[in-house]
Amino acid sequence: PIRGNAKGALVTIVEFSDFECPYCAKIEPTITKIMDTYKEKVRIAWRNYPLSFHKRARPAAYLALEARAQKGNDAFWAMHDKIFENQRAIDQENLEKMAAELKLDVDKFKKGLKDDRWDESIDADTDVGNAFHIGGTPTFFINGRRVGGGPFESFQKVIDEEIKHAEELKAKGTAPDKLYDALIKDGKEPPPEPEPEKKTVDAPPPDAPTKGPANAKVSVQIFSDFQCPYCSMIEPTLAKLQKKYEGKVKWVWRDLIVIPSHTEAWPAAQACREAQKQKGPDAFWKLHDKIFENQKQLKREALEGWAKELGLNMDNFKAALDTNAHKAAVEASVASGTKAGINGTPAFVVNGYFISGALPASAFKKVIDRALKEAK
Repeated sequence: PIRGNAKGALVTIVEFSDFECPYCAKIEPTITKIMDTYKEKVRIAWRNYPLSFHKRARPAAYLALEARAQKGNDAFWAMHDKIFENQRAIDQENLEKMAAELKLDVDKFKKGLKDDRWDESIDADTDVGNAFHIGGTPTFFINGRRVGGGPFESFQKVIDEEIKHAEELKAKGTAPDKLYDALIKDGKEPPPEPEPEKKTVDAPPPDAPTKGPANAKVSVQIFSDFQCPYCSMIEPTLAKLQKKYEGKVKWVWRDLIVIPSHTEAWPAAQACREAQKQKGPDAFWKLHDKIFENQKQLKREALEGWAKELGLNMDNFKAALDTNAHKAAVEASVASGTKAGINGTPAFVVNGYFISGALPASAFKKVIDRALKEAK
């Protein structure tokens, strides 16, 4: 999406931004002042960079991109403005309300969310930002020169210098549509991506909870902790990845509880294993989902309530928790992770390749795609 003089601007400002980031909202008046001051000399090129801990940034980006798809570039910016003006109210209900106010097809927006329609576009933007190590939002590149934000004056100096440079190139005969390429031709390429780290992990035991085909050539071992907020944060990303790679990848749960204060993670882990013992892997994952959806309510009473909803034998369930029947299995999983040098959660091992933290889907896709290619 472009704001301003799309074809003849002397200065291109590439903006990496996040619709839920308060600093991105605060910089908007400065961006408006830049456009009002420099008019046709400047254009803004938008790049989505939703931070992993901003859960509403990606749905908001979906809505802005859907507005562009349905009604063009101006509709993107109209929605962009509306989202930032209402940044504290971008839950699903309010996003749908914004879509209706701009007379978009709301059902199409909802379907796009369900089908991950805009993930590829957003991930492509994120990959570019990661390649240049932007680190946070907002981040700007003014004809390729990095500016982290700040008042109007911090942009003005760089813009004025770049206008002068661009006018010199134009005077030498550089065509308007070739100007940007000429201005950045001596810029630095992103550094090459390092080889993914590897970890050697003991094979999961036969009774480890799994999802996906048993004979898949690629497996993702999920080292996680039911009380870890970052583990909860990554769950929507994992759900999307499991949908994308359905039939190709096996997902394996590995308990890794390394923080002493996470005392409620132990009974939660055992509860899930008892669910699997009684009703198989499907019951494990259903209770797993319930726990992460209600992570702040992990008391014994809550675990028993969810077990009852799943139709488990409650006498056996209570006895399993009372006697720590599955504690040894959880401890063995924790030992396997720590032996491999995995000291935090969430963490993932993809056919030996190691991923640490609640990273965006694009980080996983690169490693999973590599593992799939190597496994052929």
